[in-house]
Amino acid sequence: MGRCCLNNNDAWIPESDDDGDHIDEEETFFDLNEAAKETGDMEHIVFPFDLNETPEQHQHNFQQQVGRRGHQRKKNPRLSCDTRLQILMWLLNNHRKRDKDKPYYGAYKHIAQMYNVHPRTVRRTWKQARAQKEAFQRYNMATKAKNAGRKRIQVEQDTITSLTMGDRTCIRDLEEMLDIGPETLWRMIKRGDVRAHTNPLHPGLQDPNMLQRVKWVLDLLEGDSPQTKRQYQPMFDFVHIDEKWFYLSKKTQRVYLGKHERGKYRSGKSSKFIPKVMFTAAVARPRFNAQDECTFDDKLGFFHSLIKKQQRGIKKTETRGQW
Repeated sequence: MGRCCLNNNDAWIPESDDDGDHIDEEETFFDLNEAAKETGDMEHIVFPFDLNETPEQHQHNFQQQVGRRGHQRKKNPRLSCDTRLQILMWLLNNHRKRDKDKPYYGAYKHIAQMYNVHPRTVRRTWKQARAQKEAFQRYNMATKAKNAGRKRIQVEQDTITSLTMGDRTCIRDLEEMLDIGPETLWRMIKRGDVRAHTNPLHPGLQDPNMLQRVKWVLDLLEGDSPQTKRQYQPMFDFVHIDEKWFYLSKKTQRVYLGKHERGKYRSGKSSKFIPKVMFTAAVARPRFNAQDECTFDDKLGFFHSLIKKQQRGIKKTETRGQW
């Protein structure tokens, strides 16, 4: 049995491909340093390159080739309302000597070169102005570019206000009631057509409650008669007390750790019934002396309201809890 030997230093000589067709050596091998032949058949070479070129030269040549290959015409920028109005004013000021309603010969081409537009654009602007003049209207060069594209979905404000408060508590409920998509509703929120509002629960005061509040405010006035009651009391003998409940811990709490630090494991008897503690704060009006120096900073104290009490048994047979 013969042994097949292969020498890696030997050059490969093409003879035929898998189908048995002969391979031409001249078409197979090419020199990378050779300039590409400018022929019509460039299917196998998209952009010829030279290995001896610097990256900057290669990028410059690549951009030039892309620019030559571009077949689309560069679009002129859309004229703004101010530019169209300037073109109209120039045409009105440069009219014929005998006919003031027509610009002189070659005015369209002249103004088109000044503003880098086509003469047909200038002629269309002049035709629109003449139609407005014949209809006894003001010159209006407003463009209609804003009307292009998909039309905006309009939602009347009465449709939103007619819904009950319970039907628009979240975006999902509101989009279902208005029969629109969530993206449309988000765009309305960005435009300001729909805004978020937090509706607090106010105390329902009755007439006796409001009368009592007004009476308390009137009692703070100094004086014996309605003519002398024009100034409030300084309220130096008042102490304002307020209490606040705080949870001892939160169900979820965000902290910032180091790169290799592990989060602390927290546990409790229940994640729903977290113990609370009450704090009471007492403040009063600050005091100043004759030199306008603060002698009292209005802070009386901030103390917690905890009562240590012996636990009572639920039944008579149960023992009392320990202190």
